[in-house]
Amino acid sequence: MIPKHLQDLVDALRILPSIGEKSAFRMALYLLEQENGAPLKLANAIINAQENIVRCEICNALSEKNICPICSNPSRDNSVICVVERPSDMLAIEKNNRFNGVYHVLGGLISPISGITPDKLSLNLLKKRVEEGNVAEIIIALGFTGEAETTVFYIQKVLSQFPLTISKLAQGLSSGLEIIHADKNTLNQAIDDRKIISKTIREEIL
Repeated sequence: MIPKHLQDLVDALRILPSIGEKSAFRMALYLLEQENGAPLKLANAIINAQENIVRCEICNALSEKNICPICSNPSRDNSVICVVERPSDMLAIEKNNRFNGVYHVLGGLISPISGITPDKLSLNLLKKRVEEGNVAEIIIALGFTGEAETTVFYIQKVLSQFPLTISKLAQGLSSGLEIIHADKNTLNQAIDDRKIISKTIREEIL
């Protein structure tokens, strides 16, 4: 019979993506067998992150302050917003040191089957940014999954009343490929060769 505290650890580890019962059990045993204080360091790191990491009030990215370093950086081009699904996608683009605009993290993709409806994403925050800021272009960097395409369509609908250009990454990224898994050169090329999918000029909405 598995000790209760061991089973609790296994159950806790199973919340991680792609971790099943057997993998969680192996991980739990590995942690318990360590004698260098690694499990305690891991536990403390999780607690500290939980207590000190918040969502940026502007872009919804993970940050240690209410406004993240990118949004508070005066050298960034606030007229261009790159919309991504997760903070990890933002970091994948950012580490290439090629994009000088700002970001917006949706927090997921629209997927009714999974119970993810538009109101569960940060779409209203994105709309507010466009309303209040001098935004010229929205670059949609969500990959090429079915859920991504649904989300792209909805973003176009939400922002159709504003005078701006909406573009998305070029098809250099393979169908079904997530942003975080794209290599540096492919990702840079996809951004550079992005395709305009809608453009509304101010005269058209007067």
